[in-house]
Amino acid sequence: MPKLVSVVTGGYTLLGAVTWARDEVIKHNPTESVWHVVDFLPHWTLLQWGFGAAVIVLLSVLETSFQRKNEADVVHGGEVGKLNNEILRLGRQIGELEERLKEGPTVLLSNIGNGFNLRVESLRQDAINVRLVQVQTANYFLNSDVVRLLKVGGAENLILHCHPREAGGSPVLQGFSSPTLFFNDAFPEPEGETVGEVMQSALTLLMERRMALLFEIAYSNLSGTQHYRSSFKMRWDRMQEVIVDVEPVETKIDRNPPTTAPADVIPVQVAQLGFLEWHAGDSRSFPNSYGDAHPSWVAVKNTQDAPARTATNVTARLELVDSSGTTQFTVPNADWFIVQTTGTTKIESWRKDATIEGGDEQSFVLFATNAKRQIIISKSAGEPIGILGYDKWRVRIIVTSDDGQGFEGELRFTYTRTSLAPDQPAFHRIRTVPPLVRQKS
Repeated sequence: MPKLVSVVTGGYTLLGAVTWARDEVIKHNPTESVWHVVDFLPHWTLLQWGFGAAVIVLLSVLETSFQRKNEADVVHGGEVGKLNNEILRLGRQIGELEERLKEGPTVLLSNIGNGFNLRVESLRQDAINVRLVQVQTANYFLNSDVVRLLKVGGAENLILHCHPREAGGSPVLQGFSSPTLFFNDAFPEPEGETVGEVMQSALTLLMERRMALLFEIAYSNLSGTQHYRSSFKMRWDRMQEVIVDVEPVETKIDRNPPTTAPADVIPVQVAQLGFLEWHAGDSRSFPNSYGDAHPSWVAVKNTQDAPARTATNVTARLELVDSSGTTQFTVPNADWFIVQTTGTTKIESWRKDATIEGGDEQSFVLFATNAKRQIIISKSAGEPIGILGYDKWRVRIIVTSDDGQGFEGELRFTYTRTSLAPDQPAFHRIRTVPPLVRQKS
């Protein structure tokens, strides 16, 4: 029962009981002058007692309603608080998921330690179209080659190119300007009013202060749907002509990414690249030597021949994984031997990228075998990086193109002292790689 009703009802009941006892049980002489406590109790009629009971019932109803209202308010407040906390938690979760969607890959820039050589590597996700956002000084501008695919855990060199801002002039100067010219052109001029102050300023710039430039690296996620830009503060030592430090500043979503290919290279219907075969090259009259060894080839075919679509800037990356799952060798950009026929003219050339017409095929070097039956892994004909051991091997092949659908797959074989035996089947396709440059709608 409610507390107030309990107290009032108990007192009221006690009062009634004592009054009854006074009138019915305790008998005294009314003529006596001595007063008893019971004489001070009220002499109520039945109607008065009924009215009092009605008041108690009303108080009971009112207090019970009041308590239930308070209890309902407390319960409602608790539920509202729980719902608000849940809404806040879900809001934070949604925010975290949105941030994770926006984060994508993070490309880091670092100096190799000599000259103006730079290196890029990606965290968390693979990145595509990694390149330096063009920077310029009064007389020069600087850009870089595009790293088409940057795998997580791998590092690639970022090749810088310096060009005079003034058009025309010497073709040699236009084509072979060293990035050192750009950095030295960006170096601040000594300040001072007297010769001594100028000399002191120049000495301070050379010995104590190193010029800092802000460089930006643009890149995209693997599907090309999100674009990012990471900025770095780069310090240049003019005396040594070397980049001495690269300091990260920030990474942000790039709303206006720089282009990686001409605007009209992407047709509405894209080329489709696929693994054709692993071959020795003899049937195609390919070169019989690659460095000091005999090359083995992988042929890639563009199956989009009706309507015919050309795949441009096709590159192949190789990762050789042993039976323990360890990547032992990586070839960032395999060599292609390009064969093109125009009329009766046949043109053959070595390249780091290929253009494959619709319905045509081109081949790149997988590895080479020397006279001792050793398998040589090379980045190029003159740059071997290792010899394969006897083991079960998987060659992860990633073929990409600016405007064609590439692929990722594995070529599997067992290499022993007496034989090299491909698995049956040897090639296993893993996934399709979308064009590195987004299509026009």
